Amino acid sequence: QFFRRTPNIRYMNLSQNSEIGMTNKPFSELDLLEVLDVHRTKLVLVFHFGFLHGLKNLKYLDVSYTSVTFTRQIIFQKLNNLTVLKMAGNSFHGDALSYILQNLTNLEVLDISHCGIEEISRKSFIGTPKIQHLYLSQNKLMVLDFLAQPELKPLTSVYVNKNSITSISLHVRQNLPTNLSEFDLTSNPIDCSCSQTDFIWWIIQNQNILKQPENIFCKTLSPSSDFRATDFDIDSCVHKKRLKIVLSVFFITVVVLLSFLVYRFQFYLQYCCILLRGYRSPGQQECSYDAFVIFSSYDEVWVMNELMENLENGVPPIQLCLHMRDFQAGKSIASNIIDEGIMGSRKIIVVVSQHFIDSAWCRFEFE
Repeated sequence: QFFRRTPNIRYMNLSQNSEIGMTNKPFSELDLLEVLDVHRTKLVLVFHFGFLHGLKNLKYLDVSYTSVTFTRQIIFQKLNNLTVLKMAGNSFHGDALSYILQNLTNLEVLDISHCGIEEISRKSFIGTPKIQHLYLSQNKLMVLDFLAQPELKPLTSVYVNKNSITSISLHVRQNLPTNLSEFDLTSNPIDCSCSQTDFIWWIIQNQNILKQPENIFCKTLSPSSDFRATDFDIDSCVHKKRLKIVLSVFFITVVVLLSFLVYRFQFYLQYCCILLRGYRSPGQQECSYDAFVIFSSYDEVWVMNELMENLENGVPPIQLCLHMRDFQAGKSIASNIIDEGIMGSRKIIVVVSQHFIDSAWCRFEFE
Protein backbone atom coordinates (compact mmCIF):
# COMPACT_ATOMS: atom_id res chain seq x y z
CA GLN A 1 0.00 0.00 0.00
CA PHE A 2 2.98 2.33 0.53
CA PHE A 3 3.56 2.56 -3.24
CA ARG A 4 -0.09 2.49 -4.30
CA ARG A 5 0.02 6.10 -5.50
CA THR A 6 3.34 5.69 -7.38
CA PRO A 7 2.67 2.78 -9.76
CA ASN A 8 4.98 4.11 -12.47
CA ILE A 9 8.24 3.76 -10.52
CA ARG A 10 10.83 1.98 -12.67
CA TYR A 11 14.00 2.65 -10.66
CA MET A 12 14.38 2.25 -6.89
CA ASN A 13 17.62 2.75 -4.96
CA LEU A 14 17.60 1.71 -1.30
CA SER A 15 21.34 1.12 -1.08
CA GLN A 16 23.70 1.99 1.78
CA ASN A 17 21.08 2.20 4.47
CA SER A 18 21.82 0.78 7.90
CA GLU A 19 18.96 -1.74 7.93
CA ILE A 20 15.68 -2.35 6.15
CA GLY A 21 13.04 -4.88 7.13
CA MET A 22 11.40 -6.53 4.14
CA THR A 23 7.87 -7.86 4.58
CA ASN A 24 6.02 -10.03 2.10
CA LYS A 25 5.26 -8.30 -1.24
CA PRO A 26 6.07 -4.69 -0.27
CA PHE A 27 6.41 -3.78 -3.97
CA SER A 28 3.26 -5.50 -5.20
CA GLU A 29 1.93 -2.23 -6.63
CA LEU A 30 5.09 -1.58 -8.69
CA ASP A 31 4.43 -3.72 -11.74
CA LEU A 32 6.69 -1.53 -13.89
CA LEU A 33 9.74 -1.64 -11.57
CA GLU A 34 12.85 -2.56 -13.58
CA VAL A 35 15.74 -1.68 -11.24
CA LEU A 36 16.00 -2.49 -7.53
CA ASP A 37 19.24 -1.63 -5.74
CA VAL A 38 19.66 -2.45 -2.04
CA HIS A 39 23.41 -3.05 -1.95
CA ARG A 40 25.27 -2.48 1.35
CA THR A 41 22.01 -2.37 3.27
CA LYS A 42 21.40 -5.01 5.91
CA LEU A 43 18.19 -6.79 4.95
CA VAL A 44 15.92 -8.24 7.62
CA LEU A 45 13.79 -10.70 5.67
CA VAL A 46 10.49 -11.67 7.24
CA PHE A 47 9.46 -14.00 4.43
CA HIS A 48 12.93 -14.66 3.03
CA PHE A 49 12.81 -13.17 -0.50
CA GLY A 50 9.06 -12.72 -0.56
CA PHE A 51 9.61 -9.00 -1.18
CA LEU A 52 10.38 -9.84 -4.81
CA HIS A 53 6.98 -11.35 -5.54
CA GLY A 54 5.11 -9.56 -8.28
CA LEU A 55 8.15 -7.86 -9.84
CA LYS A 56 7.65 -9.53 -13.19
CA ASN A 57 9.36 -6.70 -15.12
CA LEU A 58 12.44 -6.46 -12.90
CA LYS A 59 15.63 -6.46 -14.99
CA TYR A 60 18.28 -5.33 -12.50
CA LEU A 61 18.61 -6.59 -8.92
CA ASP A 62 21.50 -5.71 -6.61
CA VAL A 63 21.48 -7.37 -3.18
CA SER A 64 25.26 -7.19 -2.69
CA TYR A 65 26.63 -6.97 0.86
CA THR A 66 23.22 -7.27 2.52
CA SER A 67 24.25 -9.86 5.16
CA VAL A 68 22.08 -12.52 3.55
CA THR A 69 22.80 -16.25 3.65
CA PHE A 70 21.46 -17.97 0.56
CA THR A 71 20.18 -21.50 1.08
CA ARG A 72 18.88 -24.24 -1.19
CA GLN A 73 15.70 -22.42 -2.16
CA ILE A 74 14.36 -21.34 -5.52
CA ILE A 75 13.80 -17.64 -4.86
CA PHE A 76 14.07 -15.91 -8.26
CA GLN A 77 11.98 -18.29 -10.34
CA LYS A 78 9.38 -15.68 -11.31
CA LEU A 79 11.89 -12.99 -12.32
CA ASN A 80 11.86 -14.08 -15.95
CA ASN A 81 13.03 -10.70 -17.27
CA LEU A 82 15.99 -10.35 -14.91
CA THR A 83 19.19 -9.64 -16.86
CA VAL A 84 21.54 -8.42 -14.08
CA LEU A 85 21.85 -10.11 -10.69
CA LYS A 86 24.42 -8.95 -8.12
CA MET A 87 24.84 -10.95 -4.90
CA ALA A 88 28.45 -10.14 -3.98
CA GLY A 89 29.57 -10.08 -0.36
CA ASN A 90 26.97 -12.53 0.95
CA SER A 91 27.30 -16.20 1.86
CA PHE A 92 26.05 -19.39 0.23
CA HIS A 93 25.15 -22.54 2.07
CA GLY A 94 26.31 -25.71 0.27
CA ASP A 95 25.22 -25.87 -3.37
CA ALA A 96 22.62 -23.12 -2.95
CA LEU A 97 23.70 -21.58 -6.25
CA SER A 98 22.22 -24.53 -8.16
CA TYR A 99 18.76 -23.62 -6.79
CA ILE A 100 19.03 -19.83 -6.87
CA LEU A 101 19.82 -19.62 -10.58
CA GLN A 102 16.95 -21.79 -11.77
CA ASN A 103 14.64 -20.34 -14.44
CA LEU A 104 16.68 -17.15 -14.95
CA THR A 105 16.45 -17.63 -18.69
CA ASN A 106 17.30 -14.00 -19.58
CA LEU A 107 20.12 -13.45 -17.10
CA GLU A 108 23.22 -11.92 -18.73
CA VAL A 109 25.27 -10.61 -15.78
CA LEU A 110 25.95 -12.47 -12.53
CA ASP A 111 28.13 -11.11 -9.72
CA ILE A 112 28.87 -13.46 -6.82
CA SER A 113 32.25 -12.03 -5.86
CA HIS A 114 33.59 -12.06 -2.30
CA CYS A 115 31.22 -14.79 -1.12
CA GLY A 116 33.72 -17.35 0.18
CA ILE A 117 32.64 -19.87 -2.46
CA GLU A 118 34.95 -22.89 -2.56
CA GLU A 119 33.27 -24.92 -5.29
CA ILE A 120 30.66 -24.42 -7.99
CA SER A 121 28.60 -27.35 -9.19
CA ARG A 122 28.55 -28.14 -12.89
CA LYS A 123 24.74 -28.01 -12.86
CA SER A 124 24.59 -24.50 -11.34
CA PHE A 125 24.12 -22.69 -14.66
CA ILE A 126 21.60 -24.99 -16.34
CA GLY A 127 18.90 -22.33 -15.94
CA THR A 128 20.97 -19.42 -17.34
CA PRO A 129 21.37 -20.06 -21.09
CA LYS A 130 22.07 -16.39 -21.95
CA ILE A 131 24.68 -15.49 -19.35
CA GLN A 132 27.52 -13.37 -20.77
CA HIS A 133 29.41 -11.86 -17.81
CA LEU A 134 30.42 -13.82 -14.72
CA TYR A 135 32.09 -12.20 -11.70
CA LEU A 136 33.68 -14.67 -9.25
CA SER A 137 36.58 -12.68 -7.83
CA GLN A 138 37.72 -12.88 -4.19
CA ASN A 139 36.36 -16.36 -3.53
CA LYS A 140 38.16 -19.59 -2.60
CA LEU A 141 37.86 -21.44 -5.90
CA MET A 142 40.61 -23.93 -6.72
CA VAL A 143 39.17 -25.48 -9.90
CA LEU A 144 37.13 -24.08 -12.79
CA ASP A 145 35.59 -27.28 -14.15
CA PHE A 146 32.16 -25.65 -14.38
CA LEU A 147 33.42 -23.37 -17.18
CA ALA A 148 33.46 -26.34 -19.55
CA GLN A 149 29.67 -26.72 -19.36
CA PRO A 150 27.74 -26.03 -22.60
CA GLU A 151 25.33 -23.70 -20.73
CA LEU A 152 28.18 -21.18 -20.40
CA LYS A 153 29.02 -20.99 -24.10
CA PRO A 154 27.57 -17.43 -24.40
CA LEU A 155 30.10 -16.09 -21.86
CA THR A 156 32.24 -13.21 -23.07
CA SER A 157 33.92 -12.28 -19.77
CA VAL A 158 34.92 -14.24 -16.66
CA TYR A 159 36.54 -12.74 -13.58
CA VAL A 160 38.15 -15.22 -11.18
CA ASN A 161 40.91 -12.98 -9.83
CA LYS A 162 41.92 -13.32 -6.17
CA ASN A 163 40.98 -16.98 -5.79
CA SER A 164 43.11 -20.06 -5.05
CA ILE A 165 43.59 -21.26 -8.62
CA THR A 166 46.95 -22.88 -9.33
CA SER A 167 46.18 -24.21 -12.82
CA ILE A 168 43.39 -24.88 -15.31
CA SER A 169 42.94 -28.40 -16.60
CA LEU A 170 43.33 -29.24 -20.27
CA HIS A 171 39.66 -30.24 -20.51
CA VAL A 172 38.53 -26.82 -19.30
CA ARG A 173 40.97 -24.95 -21.55
CA GLN A 174 39.75 -26.88 -24.57
CA ASN A 175 36.09 -26.20 -23.75
CA LEU A 176 36.17 -22.56 -22.73
CA PRO A 177 33.41 -20.40 -24.26
CA THR A 178 34.32 -19.58 -27.86
CA ASN A 179 33.25 -15.93 -27.47
CA LEU A 180 35.38 -15.34 -24.38
CA SER A 181 37.15 -11.99 -24.78
CA GLU A 182 38.18 -11.15 -21.19
CA PHE A 183 39.43 -13.67 -18.64
CA ASP A 184 40.82 -12.33 -15.36
CA LEU A 185 43.26 -14.72 -13.63
CA THR A 186 45.27 -12.11 -11.74
CA SER A 187 46.17 -12.52 -8.05
CA ASN A 188 46.01 -16.31 -8.09
CA PRO A 189 48.82 -18.59 -6.82
CA ILE A 190 49.71 -19.95 -10.27
CA ASP A 191 51.82 -23.12 -10.22
CA CYS A 192 54.78 -22.59 -12.54
CA SER A 193 56.42 -25.98 -12.04
CA CYS A 194 57.55 -28.11 -14.95
CA SER A 195 54.44 -30.27 -14.52
CA GLN A 196 52.33 -27.29 -15.64
CA THR A 197 54.23 -26.25 -18.76
CA ASP A 198 51.15 -26.79 -20.98
CA PHE A 199 49.11 -24.42 -18.82
CA ILE A 200 51.89 -21.79 -18.72
CA TRP A 201 52.23 -22.04 -22.50
CA TRP A 202 48.47 -21.50 -22.77
CA ILE A 203 48.81 -18.29 -20.70
CA ILE A 204 51.60 -17.06 -22.96
CA GLN A 205 49.65 -17.86 -26.12
CA ASN A 206 46.32 -16.35 -24.95
CA GLN A 207 47.38 -12.98 -23.60
CA ASN A 208 44.86 -11.38 -25.96
CA ILE A 209 41.93 -12.61 -23.84
CA LEU A 210 43.62 -12.49 -20.44
CA LYS A 211 43.10 -9.34 -18.42
CA GLN A 212 46.43 -7.81 -17.40
CA PRO A 213 48.54 -10.90 -18.19
CA GLU A 214 51.57 -9.07 -16.83
CA ASN A 215 49.93 -9.32 -13.38
CA ILE A 216 49.56 -13.10 -13.46
CA PHE A 217 52.34 -14.21 -11.15
CA CYS A 218 53.89 -17.57 -10.38
CA LYS A 219 53.66 -18.49 -6.72
CA THR A 220 56.94 -19.27 -4.96
CA LEU A 221 57.92 -19.99 -1.36
CA SER A 222 58.97 -16.38 -0.93
CA PRO A 223 56.45 -13.71 -2.04
CA SER A 224 59.32 -11.35 -2.79
CA SER A 225 60.63 -13.76 -5.44
CA ASP A 226 57.34 -14.23 -7.32
CA PHE A 227 57.68 -13.69 -11.06
CA ARG A 228 55.37 -13.24 -14.04
CA ALA A 229 53.96 -16.39 -15.59
CA THR A 230 54.75 -14.97 -19.02
CA ASP A 231 58.44 -14.86 -18.04
CA PHE A 232 58.60 -18.55 -17.14
CA ASP A 233 61.38 -20.39 -18.98
CA ILE A 234 59.63 -23.38 -20.54
CA ASP A 235 62.80 -24.48 -22.36
CA SER A 236 64.48 -25.23 -19.04
CA CYS A 237 61.71 -27.72 -18.28
CA VAL A 238 62.23 -29.40 -21.66
CA HIS A 239 65.92 -29.89 -20.84
CA LYS A 240 65.07 -31.18 -17.36
CA LYS A 241 62.56 -33.60 -18.83
CA ARG A 242 65.09 -34.91 -21.32
CA LEU A 243 67.67 -35.26 -18.55
CA LYS A 244 65.20 -37.22 -16.42
CA ILE A 245 64.45 -39.54 -19.34
CA VAL A 246 68.15 -40.08 -20.06
CA LEU A 247 68.94 -40.72 -16.38
CA SER A 248 65.99 -43.09 -16.05
CA VAL A 249 67.02 -45.08 -19.11
CA PHE A 250 70.63 -45.15 -17.90
CA PHE A 251 69.60 -46.31 -14.42
CA ILE A 252 67.35 -49.06 -15.78
CA THR A 253 70.11 -50.21 -18.16
CA VAL A 254 72.65 -50.34 -15.33
CA VAL A 255 70.25 -52.29 -13.09
CA VAL A 256 69.45 -54.80 -15.85
CA LEU A 257 73.13 -55.19 -16.74
CA LEU A 258 74.17 -55.66 -13.11
CA SER A 259 71.37 -58.17 -12.56
CA PHE A 260 72.51 -60.15 -15.59
CA LEU A 261 76.15 -60.08 -14.48
CA VAL A 262 75.25 -61.17 -10.95
CA TYR A 263 73.15 -64.04 -12.31
CA ARG A 264 75.76 -65.03 -14.88
CA PHE A 265 78.73 -64.97 -12.50
CA GLN A 266 77.04 -65.69 -9.18
CA PHE A 267 79.39 -68.60 -8.48
CA TYR A 268 82.49 -66.47 -8.94
CA LEU A 269 81.01 -63.74 -6.76
CA GLN A 270 80.33 -66.23 -4.01
CA TYR A 271 83.81 -67.65 -4.47
CA CYS A 272 85.32 -64.17 -4.14
CA CYS A 273 83.37 -63.65 -0.93
CA ILE A 274 84.86 -66.85 0.42
CA LEU A 275 88.37 -65.68 -0.47
CA LEU A 276 87.78 -62.26 1.06
CA ARG A 277 86.45 -63.83 4.22
CA GLY A 278 89.69 -65.74 4.58
CA TYR A 279 90.57 -69.14 5.99
CA ARG A 280 88.70 -70.38 9.05
CA SER A 281 90.02 -73.06 11.31
CA PRO A 282 87.91 -76.19 11.71
CA GLY A 283 86.95 -75.07 15.18
CA GLN A 284 85.35 -71.92 13.78
CA GLN A 285 83.23 -73.75 11.18
CA GLU A 286 79.76 -75.14 11.67
CA CYS A 287 79.67 -77.84 8.98
CA SER A 288 77.15 -80.53 8.13
CA TYR A 289 79.71 -82.79 6.45
CA ASP A 290 83.24 -83.90 7.11
CA ALA A 291 84.28 -83.81 3.45
CA PHE A 292 82.93 -82.76 0.06
CA VAL A 293 83.81 -85.25 -2.69
CA ILE A 294 84.57 -83.87 -6.15
CA PHE A 295 84.51 -86.58 -8.83
CA SER A 296 83.42 -87.36 -12.36
CA SER A 297 80.08 -89.06 -12.88
CA TYR A 298 81.97 -91.81 -14.72
CA ASP A 299 83.66 -92.63 -11.41
CA GLU A 300 80.40 -92.72 -9.46
CA VAL A 301 80.36 -96.51 -9.06
CA TRP A 302 83.82 -96.53 -7.47
CA VAL A 303 82.96 -93.59 -5.22
CA MET A 304 79.75 -95.22 -4.00
CA ASN A 305 81.07 -98.74 -3.56
CA GLU A 306 84.60 -98.08 -2.38
CA LEU A 307 85.16 -94.53 -1.11
CA MET A 308 81.80 -93.92 0.57
CA GLU A 309 81.54 -97.47 1.89
CA ASN A 310 84.93 -97.38 3.58
CA LEU A 311 84.83 -93.79 4.89
CA GLU A 312 81.24 -93.52 6.11
CA ASN A 313 81.26 -96.99 7.69
CA GLY A 314 84.79 -96.74 9.06
CA VAL A 315 86.00 -95.89 12.54
CA PRO A 316 85.57 -93.06 13.11
CA PRO A 317 82.83 -92.59 10.44
CA ILE A 318 83.38 -89.72 8.00
CA GLN A 319 80.22 -88.05 6.70
CA LEU A 320 80.62 -87.27 2.99
CA CYS A 321 78.81 -84.69 0.84
CA LEU A 322 77.91 -86.29 -2.51
CA HIS A 323 76.19 -84.22 -5.17
CA MET A 324 73.76 -86.94 -6.31
CA ARG A 325 72.64 -87.55 -2.74
CA ASP A 326 73.04 -84.36 -0.75
CA PHE A 327 72.52 -81.45 -3.17
CA GLN A 328 69.16 -79.67 -2.78
CA ALA A 329 66.67 -80.24 -5.61
CA GLY A 330 65.68 -77.12 -7.54
CA LYS A 331 68.75 -75.20 -6.47
CA SER A 332 71.37 -74.21 -9.04
CA ILE A 333 74.45 -76.43 -9.28
CA ALA A 334 76.77 -73.50 -8.55
CA SER A 335 74.82 -72.59 -5.40
CA ASN A 336 74.81 -76.22 -4.25
CA ILE A 337 78.57 -76.47 -4.77
CA ILE A 338 79.12 -73.36 -2.64
CA ASP A 339 76.49 -73.87 0.08
CA GLU A 340 76.35 -77.63 0.53
CA GLY A 341 79.78 -78.61 -0.74
CA ILE A 342 82.42 -76.02 0.07
CA MET A 343 80.75 -74.10 2.92
CA GLY A 344 79.04 -77.13 4.43
CA SER A 345 82.09 -79.38 4.58
CA ARG A 346 85.25 -79.26 6.66
CA LYS A 347 87.48 -80.78 3.97
CA ILE A 348 87.43 -81.48 0.23
CA ILE A 349 88.30 -84.83 -1.38
CA VAL A 350 89.21 -84.73 -5.07
CA VAL A 351 89.00 -88.03 -7.01
CA VAL A 352 91.47 -87.37 -9.82
CA SER A 353 91.03 -89.51 -12.92
CA GLN A 354 91.15 -89.07 -16.67
CA HIS A 355 87.38 -88.60 -16.60
CA PHE A 356 87.84 -85.87 -13.98
CA ILE A 357 90.40 -84.04 -16.14
CA ASP A 358 88.12 -84.25 -19.19
CA SER A 359 85.03 -82.94 -17.31
CA ALA A 360 84.29 -79.18 -17.46
CA TRP A 361 82.11 -79.33 -14.32
CA CYS A 362 84.82 -81.15 -12.38
CA ARG A 363 87.37 -78.51 -13.35
CA PHE A 364 84.80 -75.86 -12.37
CA GLU A 365 84.34 -77.45 -8.93
CA PHE A 366 88.08 -77.85 -8.52
CA GLU A 367 88.68 -74.16 -9.32
